[in-house]
Amino acid sequence: MTADELQRWASILRWVGLSVTVIGLLITFGSHLIADRLLVVQRGEKAAAEERLKVSEKELEATKAKTTELAERLAPRKLTTEQRERFIEYLKTSPKGPVGVAHSGQIVETINFAEEIRSLLEGAGFTISSYENPLGYIIKAPAPYFMAVIIGTGERPPYAESLLRAFHEIGIEAIPTDGSAIAAPGEVKVYVGAK
Repeated sequence: MTADELQRWASILRWVGLSVTVIGLLITFGSHLIADRLLVVQRGEKAAAEERLKVSEKELEATKAKTTELAERLAPRKLTTEQRERFIEYLKTSPKGPVGVAHSGQIVETINFAEEIRSLLEGAGFTISSYENPLGYIIKAPAPYFMAVIIGTGERPPYAESLLRAFHEIGIEAIPTDGSAIAAPGEVKVYVGAK
């Protein structure tokens, strides 16, 4: 090989080396750009995933609260020993008299709770004048106990008000109800509504 040919090959190799270097720089620069863009995308996806997680956690908490509330609403009504004792103690010196116990429908839970109320009234010294399942009327009483004290027309028995206050004393918001169409004059009934 002559000096000119060697010179030509050296130039070609320099140009090839320079081209390879430029291509290498472009590849390096491109890979850095792609890596930076990938990092931005990953951060965005991570932030979106964290936001979805927060939303899911809030939804889960709301679902748990609804489940707890539903379980409480579906649980059978039951008086505690403390409620029974406070009720009886509250009425210890109050006048007593006959009280009817009425309940709505044929639901076992309602019948059982009405029985519990009947037993509570007897334990407090009241006589049960009637125990009935009236299908002819429904009273919209407040949750969660769905109870009302029905007072007939005429002279109000002296124990009607203390009976109502005794229920309030144990946390049962029984409502007083005009019983002119339901109870006989002077009659007091405790009505247990269906849940």
